[in-house]
Amino acid sequence: MAERIRKSIPQGTLIGLQDGTLQIFKNIPYAAPPVGALRFRPPAAPPHWDGERDGTVFGPAPLQPDLPAAVIPELALPDPSAGQSEDCLTLNIWTAGQEGAALPVIVWVYGGGWIAGGSSAPVYDGAAVARHGAVFVSVNYRLGPFGFLCCSALSKEEPDGASGNYGYLDVVAALRWVKANIAAFGGNPEIITLAGQSAGAALAELITVSPECRGLVQRAFIMSYLQIHRGLPSAGEEMRREDRHLPEDLTADTLRSMSTDQLLAIGRRYAGWTPVVDGTHIPNTVFDAYKEGGLPPVGMLTGAVSGDAFMAGGFAAREANVPSRTKQEFIDKVLGSFHGMASRSLLTAYSPEDWKTSASALQRDQMMGLYYLEARMRGKGGAGKTWLYFSSLALPGLEGRGAFHGADIPAWLGNQDDELGELLCGMLVRFAGTGSPQTEDFPDYPDFLDVPGFLELSEDGAYLSLVYRGTDADGIWQGFADAILMQYSN
Repeated sequence: MAERIRKSIPQGTLIGLQDGTLQIFKNIPYAAPPVGALRFRPPAAPPHWDGERDGTVFGPAPLQPDLPAAVIPELALPDPSAGQSEDCLTLNIWTAGQEGAALPVIVWVYGGGWIAGGSSAPVYDGAAVARHGAVFVSVNYRLGPFGFLCCSALSKEEPDGASGNYGYLDVVAALRWVKANIAAFGGNPEIITLAGQSAGAALAELITVSPECRGLVQRAFIMSYLQIHRGLPSAGEEMRREDRHLPEDLTADTLRSMSTDQLLAIGRRYAGWTPVVDGTHIPNTVFDAYKEGGLPPVGMLTGAVSGDAFMAGGFAAREANVPSRTKQEFIDKVLGSFHGMASRSLLTAYSPEDWKTSASALQRDQMMGLYYLEARMRGKGGAGKTWLYFSSLALPGLEGRGAFHGADIPAWLGNQDDELGELLCGMLVRFAGTGSPQTEDFPDYPDFLDVPGFLELSEDGAYLSLVYRGTDADGIWQGFADAILMQYSN
Protein backbone atom coordinates (compact mmCIF):
# COMPACT_ATOMS: atom_id res chain seq x y z
CA MET A 1 0.00 0.00 0.00
CA ALA A 2 1.53 3.31 -1.10
CA GLU A 3 2.00 5.93 1.61
CA ARG A 4 1.82 9.69 1.25
CA ILE A 5 5.14 11.53 1.62
CA ARG A 6 6.30 15.14 1.59
CA LYS A 7 9.16 16.80 -0.23
CA SER A 8 10.19 20.44 -0.10
CA ILE A 9 11.51 22.14 -3.22
CA PRO A 10 12.10 25.88 -3.83
CA GLN A 11 8.55 26.31 -5.17
CA GLY A 12 6.86 24.78 -2.13
CA THR A 13 5.96 21.47 -0.52
CA LEU A 14 4.89 18.47 -2.64
CA ILE A 15 2.80 15.52 -1.55
CA GLY A 16 3.86 12.32 -3.30
CA LEU A 17 3.60 8.56 -2.87
CA GLN A 18 6.04 6.02 -1.45
CA ASP A 19 5.62 2.49 -2.81
CA GLY A 20 8.33 0.33 -1.28
CA THR A 21 11.62 1.92 -2.34
CA LEU A 22 9.90 3.87 -5.10
CA GLN A 23 8.86 7.52 -4.73
CA ILE A 24 6.43 9.12 -7.19
CA PHE A 25 5.66 12.83 -7.58
CA LYS A 26 3.23 13.97 -10.27
CA ASN A 27 1.80 17.23 -11.58
CA ILE A 28 4.82 19.40 -10.70
CA PRO A 29 4.69 22.76 -12.52
CA TYR A 30 7.95 23.57 -14.29
CA ALA A 31 6.61 26.82 -15.81
CA ALA A 32 3.78 29.29 -15.26
CA PRO A 33 0.38 28.38 -16.74
CA PRO A 34 0.51 29.54 -20.40
CA VAL A 35 -2.85 31.27 -20.30
CA GLY A 36 -4.13 34.80 -20.81
CA ALA A 37 -1.24 37.15 -21.58
CA LEU A 38 1.17 34.17 -21.45
CA ARG A 39 -0.61 32.30 -24.26
CA PHE A 40 1.63 32.09 -27.36
CA ARG A 41 4.64 33.12 -25.30
CA PRO A 42 7.78 31.20 -24.31
CA PRO A 43 7.28 29.46 -20.96
CA ALA A 44 7.60 31.79 -17.95
CA ALA A 45 9.10 31.07 -14.52
CA PRO A 46 7.26 28.39 -12.52
CA PRO A 47 4.87 29.40 -9.75
CA HIS A 48 5.40 29.10 -6.01
CA TRP A 49 2.63 27.95 -3.72
CA ASP A 50 1.70 28.11 -0.07
CA GLY A 51 0.77 25.03 1.85
CA GLU A 52 1.04 21.62 0.19
CA ARG A 53 0.54 20.69 -3.48
CA ASP A 54 -0.99 17.32 -4.38
CA GLY A 55 1.48 15.33 -6.44
CA THR A 56 -0.28 11.99 -6.19
CA VAL A 57 -2.28 12.29 -9.43
CA PHE A 58 -1.42 13.42 -12.94
CA GLY A 59 -2.10 16.94 -14.03
CA PRO A 60 -4.22 17.57 -17.14
CA ALA A 61 -2.90 16.75 -20.59
CA PRO A 62 -2.44 19.54 -23.14
CA LEU A 63 -5.54 20.51 -25.10
CA GLN A 64 -5.89 18.40 -28.25
CA PRO A 65 -8.56 17.20 -30.65
CA ASP A 66 -9.96 13.67 -30.61
CA LEU A 67 -7.88 11.69 -33.07
CA PRO A 68 -8.19 8.20 -34.59
CA ALA A 69 -5.82 5.42 -33.57
CA ALA A 70 -4.14 5.73 -36.97
CA VAL A 71 -2.71 9.08 -35.82
CA ILE A 72 -1.79 8.14 -32.26
CA PRO A 73 -1.85 4.54 -30.95
CA GLU A 74 -4.30 3.90 -28.15
CA LEU A 75 -1.46 2.93 -25.82
CA ALA A 76 -0.03 6.47 -26.13
CA LEU A 77 -3.27 8.32 -25.30
CA PRO A 78 -3.15 10.34 -22.06
CA ASP A 79 -5.14 9.14 -19.06
CA PRO A 80 -8.68 10.49 -19.65
CA SER A 81 -9.26 10.85 -15.90
CA ALA A 82 -6.60 13.58 -15.83
CA GLY A 83 -8.59 15.71 -18.27
CA GLN A 84 -7.15 18.36 -20.59
CA SER A 85 -6.30 22.00 -20.02
CA GLU A 86 -4.34 24.90 -21.42
CA ASP A 87 -2.71 24.95 -17.98
CA CYS A 88 -0.64 21.83 -18.62
CA LEU A 89 3.06 22.58 -18.14
CA THR A 90 3.83 19.96 -15.54
CA LEU A 91 6.15 17.00 -15.14
CA ASN A 92 6.18 13.73 -13.20
CA ILE A 93 9.04 11.99 -11.37
CA TRP A 94 9.67 8.36 -10.45
CA THR A 95 12.74 7.68 -8.32
CA ALA A 96 14.20 5.00 -6.08
CA GLY A 97 16.97 7.31 -4.91
CA GLN A 98 17.25 9.61 -1.93
CA GLU A 99 18.60 13.14 -2.13
CA GLY A 100 22.31 12.94 -2.97
CA ALA A 101 22.12 9.51 -4.64
CA ALA A 102 23.26 11.06 -7.96
CA LEU A 103 21.41 8.56 -10.16
CA PRO A 104 21.29 9.04 -13.93
CA VAL A 105 18.20 10.90 -15.15
CA ILE A 106 15.98 10.08 -18.13
CA VAL A 107 13.61 12.81 -19.31
CA TRP A 108 10.81 11.48 -21.54
CA VAL A 109 9.10 13.50 -24.31
CA TYR A 110 5.99 11.88 -25.82
CA GLY A 111 5.10 11.64 -29.49
CA GLY A 112 1.82 12.32 -31.27
CA GLY A 113 2.60 14.44 -34.32
CA TRP A 114 2.83 17.65 -32.20
CA ILE A 115 -0.97 17.57 -32.02
CA ALA A 116 -1.73 14.76 -29.55
CA GLY A 117 -0.34 12.96 -26.52
CA GLY A 118 0.41 13.50 -22.86
CA SER A 119 2.75 12.34 -20.12
CA SER A 120 -0.02 10.50 -18.25
CA ALA A 121 -0.34 7.67 -20.81
CA PRO A 122 0.14 4.38 -18.91
CA VAL A 123 2.80 3.26 -21.40
CA TYR A 124 5.03 6.09 -20.12
CA ASP A 125 4.91 4.92 -16.51
CA GLY A 126 8.41 5.35 -15.07
CA ALA A 127 8.35 2.81 -12.25
CA ALA A 128 10.35 0.11 -14.06
CA VAL A 129 13.04 2.55 -15.18
CA ALA A 130 13.33 3.84 -11.62
CA ARG A 131 13.63 0.31 -10.22
CA HIS A 132 16.42 -0.36 -12.73
CA GLY A 133 18.37 2.55 -11.27
CA ALA A 134 17.54 5.82 -13.05
CA VAL A 135 15.31 8.75 -12.15
CA PHE A 136 12.53 8.97 -14.74
CA VAL A 137 10.86 12.27 -15.59
CA SER A 138 7.94 12.61 -18.03
CA VAL A 139 7.06 16.03 -19.40
CA ASN A 140 3.92 17.72 -20.78
CA TYR A 141 4.35 20.31 -23.54
CA ARG A 142 1.89 22.39 -25.56
CA LEU A 143 0.44 20.89 -28.73
CA GLY A 144 -1.23 21.97 -31.97
CA PRO A 145 -1.88 25.72 -32.29
CA PHE A 146 -1.18 26.25 -28.58
CA GLY A 147 2.35 24.96 -29.04
CA PHE A 148 3.26 25.64 -32.65
CA LEU A 149 1.16 28.46 -34.13
CA CYS A 150 3.48 30.41 -36.44
CA CYS A 151 1.59 33.28 -38.09
CA SER A 152 1.99 36.91 -39.08
CA ALA A 153 -0.13 38.22 -36.19
CA LEU A 154 2.20 36.68 -33.58
CA SER A 155 5.43 37.15 -35.51
CA LYS A 156 4.95 40.93 -35.65
CA GLU A 157 5.51 41.18 -31.90
CA GLU A 158 8.67 39.03 -31.85
CA PRO A 159 12.09 40.75 -32.01
CA ASP A 160 13.34 38.20 -34.54
CA GLY A 161 10.09 38.25 -36.52
CA ALA A 162 9.36 34.55 -35.94
CA SER A 163 6.63 33.02 -33.79
CA GLY A 164 5.92 29.38 -32.96
CA ASN A 165 8.10 26.74 -31.27
CA TYR A 166 6.34 27.23 -27.92
CA GLY A 167 6.04 23.47 -27.40
CA TYR A 168 9.74 23.04 -28.14
CA LEU A 169 10.60 25.79 -25.65
CA ASP A 170 8.41 24.04 -23.06
CA VAL A 171 10.67 20.98 -23.22
CA VAL A 172 13.75 23.20 -22.88
CA ALA A 173 12.20 24.86 -19.82
CA ALA A 174 11.42 21.44 -18.32
CA LEU A 175 15.05 20.40 -18.81
CA ARG A 176 16.24 23.55 -17.06
CA TRP A 177 13.87 22.78 -14.17
CA VAL A 178 15.22 19.22 -13.99
CA LYS A 179 18.82 20.41 -13.99
CA ALA A 180 18.06 22.84 -11.14
CA ASN A 181 15.91 20.52 -8.99
CA ILE A 182 16.50 16.84 -9.74
CA ALA A 183 19.23 16.38 -7.10
CA ALA A 184 16.52 16.65 -4.45
CA PHE A 185 14.91 13.55 -6.01
CA GLY A 186 18.11 11.50 -6.10
CA GLY A 187 19.13 12.45 -9.64
CA ASN A 188 22.42 13.67 -11.03
CA PRO A 189 21.89 16.96 -12.93
CA GLU A 190 25.10 16.33 -14.87
CA ILE A 191 23.96 12.98 -16.30
CA ILE A 192 20.70 13.65 -18.14
CA THR A 193 19.41 11.56 -21.04
CA LEU A 194 16.73 13.21 -23.15
CA ALA A 195 14.47 10.52 -24.60
CA GLY A 196 11.47 10.57 -26.90
CA GLN A 197 9.53 8.77 -29.58
CA SER A 198 8.30 10.13 -32.92
CA ALA A 199 7.48 13.84 -32.58
CA GLY A 200 8.96 13.77 -29.07
CA ALA A 201 12.17 12.31 -30.49
CA ALA A 202 12.32 15.15 -33.01
CA LEU A 203 12.13 17.75 -30.25
CA ALA A 204 14.76 15.88 -28.26
CA GLU A 205 17.23 15.71 -31.12
CA LEU A 206 16.72 19.39 -31.97
CA ILE A 207 17.68 20.22 -28.40
CA THR A 208 20.89 18.16 -28.64
CA VAL A 209 22.14 20.32 -31.54
CA SER A 210 20.90 23.69 -30.24
CA PRO A 211 23.58 26.23 -29.24
CA GLU A 212 21.16 27.58 -26.59
CA CYS A 213 20.94 24.15 -24.95
CA ARG A 214 24.60 23.16 -24.72
CA GLY A 215 25.25 21.28 -21.50
CA LEU A 216 21.60 20.55 -20.73
CA VAL A 217 21.79 16.89 -21.84
CA GLN A 218 24.63 14.40 -22.05
CA ARG A 219 22.87 11.60 -23.94
CA ALA A 220 19.83 11.10 -26.15
CA PHE A 221 17.48 8.18 -26.82
CA ILE A 222 15.79 8.89 -30.16
CA MET A 223 13.00 6.48 -31.15
CA SER A 224 11.34 6.28 -34.56
CA TYR A 225 12.01 9.68 -36.05
CA LEU A 226 14.16 10.28 -39.12
CA GLN A 227 15.07 13.87 -38.37
CA ILE A 228 17.73 14.24 -41.06
CA HIS A 229 15.34 12.89 -43.69
CA ARG A 230 12.29 14.98 -42.86
CA GLY A 231 13.79 18.37 -42.05
CA LEU A 232 11.82 21.41 -40.90
CA PRO A 233 10.28 24.41 -42.65
CA SER A 234 11.60 27.88 -42.04
CA ALA A 235 9.47 30.21 -39.93
CA GLY A 236 8.68 32.27 -43.04
CA GLU A 237 7.52 29.23 -45.03
CA GLU A 238 5.34 27.96 -42.22
CA MET A 239 3.92 31.43 -41.51
CA ARG A 240 2.74 31.75 -45.11
CA ARG A 241 1.09 28.31 -44.94
CA GLU A 242 -0.68 28.94 -41.65
CA ASP A 243 -1.78 32.46 -42.59
CA ARG A 244 -3.92 30.96 -45.35
CA HIS A 245 -6.07 29.30 -42.68
CA LEU A 246 -6.52 32.44 -40.57
CA PRO A 247 -8.50 35.70 -41.00
CA GLU A 248 -6.47 38.47 -42.63
CA ASP A 249 -7.25 41.01 -39.89
CA LEU A 250 -6.22 38.69 -37.06
CA THR A 251 -4.14 40.23 -34.26
CA ALA A 252 -2.12 38.75 -31.41
CA ASP A 253 -4.59 40.22 -28.90
CA THR A 254 -7.47 38.53 -30.72
CA LEU A 255 -5.66 35.19 -30.62
CA ARG A 256 -5.04 35.52 -26.88
CA SER A 257 -8.69 36.37 -26.24
CA MET A 258 -10.10 33.43 -28.23
CA SER A 259 -11.73 30.56 -26.40
CA THR A 260 -9.91 27.26 -26.30
CA ASP A 261 -12.67 25.75 -28.45
CA GLN A 262 -12.03 28.37 -31.13
CA LEU A 263 -8.32 27.55 -31.14
CA LEU A 264 -9.00 23.82 -31.24
CA ALA A 265 -11.19 24.48 -34.29
CA ILE A 266 -8.21 26.19 -35.94
CA GLY A 267 -6.14 23.17 -34.98
CA ARG A 268 -8.56 20.85 -36.74
CA ARG A 269 -8.56 22.96 -39.92
CA TYR A 270 -4.78 22.94 -40.18
CA ALA A 271 -3.11 19.59 -39.53
CA GLY A 272 0.51 20.50 -40.26
CA TRP A 273 1.69 21.77 -36.88
CA THR A 274 5.46 21.62 -36.63
CA PRO A 275 8.52 23.22 -35.08
CA VAL A 276 10.20 25.70 -37.42
CA VAL A 277 13.71 26.93 -38.10
CA ASP A 278 13.40 30.38 -36.55
CA GLY A 279 17.06 31.42 -36.61
CA THR A 280 17.14 31.85 -32.83
CA HIS A 281 15.87 28.94 -30.74
CA ILE A 282 16.10 26.47 -33.64
CA PRO A 283 18.76 28.08 -35.83
CA ASN A 284 19.18 25.16 -38.20
CA THR A 285 17.87 21.75 -39.23
CA VAL A 286 19.48 18.70 -37.66
CA PHE A 287 20.90 17.70 -41.05
CA ASP A 288 22.64 21.06 -41.47
CA ALA A 289 23.83 21.08 -37.85
CA TYR A 290 25.51 17.69 -38.31
CA LYS A 291 26.91 18.76 -41.67
CA GLU A 292 28.46 21.92 -40.20
CA GLY A 293 29.91 20.04 -37.20
CA GLY A 294 31.35 21.62 -34.10
CA LEU A 295 28.64 20.13 -31.90
CA PRO A 296 29.10 19.08 -28.27
CA PRO A 297 29.39 15.29 -27.91
CA VAL A 298 26.03 13.78 -26.94
CA GLY A 299 25.93 9.98 -27.02
CA MET A 300 22.90 8.67 -28.89
CA LEU A 301 20.92 5.43 -28.90
CA THR A 302 18.52 5.52 -31.83
CA GLY A 303 16.50 3.26 -34.10
CA ALA A 304 13.22 2.22 -35.64
CA VAL A 305 10.57 -0.47 -35.92
CA SER A 306 9.47 -2.00 -39.20
CA GLY A 307 6.18 -0.11 -39.03
CA ASP A 308 8.07 3.19 -39.33
CA ALA A 309 8.52 2.66 -43.07
CA PHE A 310 5.95 5.37 -43.84
CA MET A 311 8.43 7.87 -42.41
CA ALA A 312 11.15 6.79 -44.83
CA GLY A 313 8.86 7.32 -47.81
CA GLY A 314 10.37 4.38 -49.65
CA PHE A 315 9.43 1.74 -52.16
CA ALA A 316 8.74 -0.92 -49.55
CA ALA A 317 6.22 1.27 -47.73
CA ARG A 318 4.24 1.81 -50.93
CA GLU A 319 4.56 -1.61 -52.50
CA ALA A 320 4.66 -4.13 -49.65
CA ASN A 321 0.98 -5.05 -50.07
CA VAL A 322 1.04 -5.61 -53.85
CA PRO A 323 -0.19 -9.24 -54.18
CA SER A 324 1.90 -10.18 -57.21
CA ARG A 325 4.26 -8.76 -59.82
CA THR A 326 6.47 -9.92 -62.61
CA LYS A 327 10.21 -9.87 -62.29
CA GLN A 328 10.39 -6.90 -64.65
CA GLU A 329 7.82 -4.90 -62.68
CA PHE A 330 9.85 -5.45 -59.53
CA ILE A 331 13.05 -4.38 -61.28
CA ASP A 332 11.47 -1.25 -62.77
CA LYS A 333 9.99 -0.12 -59.47
CA VAL A 334 13.15 -0.78 -57.47
CA LEU A 335 15.30 1.12 -59.93
CA GLY A 336 12.88 4.03 -59.99
CA SER A 337 12.62 4.49 -56.24
CA PHE A 338 16.04 4.88 -54.67
CA HIS A 339 17.56 8.16 -55.78
CA GLY A 340 19.76 6.68 -58.49
CA MET A 341 21.37 4.03 -56.30
CA ALA A 342 23.38 1.49 -58.32
CA SER A 343 21.02 -1.07 -59.81
CA ARG A 344 23.43 -3.97 -59.65
CA SER A 345 23.87 -3.82 -55.87
CA LEU A 346 20.11 -3.59 -55.33
CA LEU A 347 19.13 -6.44 -57.59
CA THR A 348 21.92 -8.64 -56.25
CA ALA A 349 20.77 -8.10 -52.69
CA TYR A 350 16.99 -8.27 -53.25
CA SER A 351 15.71 -11.16 -55.29
CA PRO A 352 12.78 -10.32 -57.59
CA GLU A 353 11.75 -13.98 -57.33
CA ASP A 354 10.72 -13.63 -53.66
CA TRP A 355 9.27 -10.14 -53.61
CA LYS A 356 7.62 -10.37 -50.17
CA THR A 357 10.88 -11.19 -48.44
CA SER A 358 12.66 -8.63 -50.57
CA ALA A 359 10.10 -5.91 -49.74
CA SER A 360 10.62 -6.52 -46.02
CA ALA A 361 14.39 -6.38 -46.38
CA LEU A 362 14.14 -3.23 -48.50
CA GLN A 363 11.96 -1.63 -45.85
CA ARG A 364 14.50 -2.39 -43.15
CA ASP A 365 17.56 -1.44 -45.14
CA GLN A 366 16.26 1.82 -46.54
CA MET A 367 15.39 2.99 -43.05
CA MET A 368 18.71 1.82 -41.67
CA GLY A 369 20.44 3.62 -44.54
CA LEU A 370 18.97 6.84 -43.17
CA TYR A 371 20.13 6.00 -39.66
CA TYR A 372 23.52 5.02 -41.11
CA LEU A 373 23.77 8.44 -42.69
CA GLU A 374 22.90 10.13 -39.42
CA ALA A 375 25.41 8.08 -37.41
CA ARG A 376 28.12 8.74 -39.97
CA MET A 377 27.43 12.50 -40.03
CA ARG A 378 27.36 12.63 -36.22
CA GLY A 379 30.73 10.89 -36.07
CA LYS A 380 32.34 13.20 -38.61
CA GLY A 381 30.89 16.28 -36.93
CA GLY A 382 32.11 15.28 -33.47
CA ALA A 383 28.57 14.94 -32.11
CA GLY A 384 29.33 11.75 -30.19
CA LYS A 385 28.97 7.99 -30.39
CA THR A 386 25.85 6.39 -31.87
CA TRP A 387 24.21 3.00 -31.30
CA LEU A 388 21.56 1.87 -33.80
CA TYR A 389 18.73 -0.66 -33.46
CA PHE A 390 15.90 -2.04 -35.59
CA SER A 391 12.91 -4.05 -34.33
CA SER A 392 10.38 -6.18 -36.18
CA LEU A 393 8.80 -7.44 -32.93
CA ALA A 394 5.05 -7.08 -32.42
CA LEU A 395 3.59 -5.97 -29.12
CA PRO A 396 2.31 -8.97 -27.10
CA GLY A 397 -1.45 -9.21 -27.49
CA LEU A 398 -1.37 -7.18 -30.70
CA GLU A 399 0.62 -9.57 -32.87
CA GLY A 400 -1.71 -9.04 -35.83
CA ARG A 401 -0.61 -5.41 -36.12
CA GLY A 402 3.08 -6.22 -36.45
CA ALA A 403 5.76 -3.82 -35.22
CA PHE A 404 3.63 -0.68 -35.56
CA HIS A 405 4.92 2.84 -34.90
CA GLY A 406 5.35 2.96 -31.11
CA ALA A 407 5.15 -0.79 -30.49
CA ASP A 408 8.61 -0.85 -28.90
CA ILE A 409 7.92 1.82 -26.25
CA PRO A 410 6.61 -0.59 -23.56
CA ALA A 411 9.68 -2.81 -23.77
CA TRP A 412 12.25 -0.01 -23.67
CA LEU A 413 10.52 1.62 -20.66
CA GLY A 414 10.16 -1.73 -18.88
CA ASN A 415 6.37 -1.78 -19.11
CA GLN A 416 6.32 -5.00 -21.12
CA ASP A 417 6.37 -7.81 -18.59
CA ASP A 418 8.64 -10.29 -20.35
CA GLU A 419 12.25 -11.06 -21.17
CA LEU A 420 12.44 -8.32 -23.78
CA GLY A 421 11.11 -5.65 -21.42
CA GLU A 422 13.64 -6.58 -18.76
CA LEU A 423 16.52 -6.65 -21.22
CA LEU A 424 15.79 -3.41 -23.08
CA CYS A 425 14.93 -1.39 -19.98
CA GLY A 426 18.21 -2.51 -18.43
CA MET A 427 20.01 -1.55 -21.63
CA LEU A 428 18.43 1.95 -21.62
CA VAL A 429 19.29 2.59 -17.97
CA ARG A 430 22.83 1.32 -18.57
CA PHE A 431 23.14 3.74 -21.49
CA ALA A 432 21.81 6.61 -19.36
CA GLY A 433 24.31 5.87 -16.61
CA THR A 434 27.49 4.98 -18.50
CA GLY A 435 26.99 6.28 -22.04
CA SER A 436 26.98 2.76 -23.49
CA PRO A 437 24.02 0.33 -23.80
CA GLN A 438 26.26 -2.72 -23.41
CA THR A 439 25.06 -4.94 -20.56
CA GLU A 440 26.03 -8.29 -19.07
CA ASP A 441 23.10 -9.85 -20.94
CA PHE A 442 24.19 -8.31 -24.25
CA PRO A 443 27.84 -7.19 -24.14
CA ASP A 444 28.39 -7.33 -27.91
CA TYR A 445 26.77 -4.04 -28.90
CA PRO A 446 29.49 -1.78 -30.36
CA ASP A 447 28.90 1.81 -31.26
CA PHE A 448 28.61 2.68 -34.94
CA LEU A 449 32.05 4.29 -35.16
CA ASP A 450 33.71 1.07 -33.96
CA VAL A 451 31.62 -1.39 -36.01
CA PRO A 452 29.10 0.12 -38.46
CA GLY A 453 25.88 -1.82 -38.03
CA PHE A 454 22.75 -2.13 -35.89
CA LEU A 455 21.15 -4.31 -33.25
CA GLU A 456 18.28 -6.24 -34.81
CA LEU A 457 15.45 -7.41 -32.56
CA SER A 458 13.35 -10.17 -34.09
CA GLU A 459 11.91 -13.59 -33.40
CA ASP A 460 13.51 -16.90 -34.28
CA GLY A 461 10.49 -19.16 -34.05
CA ALA A 462 9.18 -18.71 -30.52
CA TYR A 463 12.47 -17.28 -29.25
CA LEU A 464 13.67 -13.73 -28.92
CA SER A 465 16.59 -13.00 -31.22
CA LEU A 466 19.04 -10.15 -30.75
CA VAL A 467 21.79 -9.99 -33.36
CA TYR A 468 24.25 -7.20 -34.02
CA ARG A 469 24.41 -6.88 -37.79
CA GLY A 470 27.82 -5.36 -38.21
CA THR A 471 28.55 -6.54 -41.74
CA ASP A 472 27.46 -4.86 -44.94
CA ALA A 473 28.98 -7.18 -47.52
CA ASP A 474 26.90 -5.88 -50.39
CA GLY A 475 27.33 -2.23 -49.42
CA ILE A 476 23.56 -1.80 -49.29
CA TRP A 477 23.25 0.27 -46.09
CA GLN A 478 26.21 2.38 -47.12
CA GLY A 479 24.70 2.71 -50.59
CA PHE A 480 21.39 4.01 -49.27
CA ALA A 481 23.22 6.50 -47.06
CA ASP A 482 25.34 7.75 -49.97
CA ALA A 483 22.33 8.01 -52.29
CA ILE A 484 20.32 9.98 -49.74
CA LEU A 485 23.24 12.31 -49.02
CA MET A 486 23.65 12.91 -52.75
CA GLN A 487 19.95 13.73 -53.07
CA TYR A 488 20.09 16.24 -50.20
CA SER A 489 23.25 17.87 -51.57
CA ASN A 490 21.64 18.63 -54.95
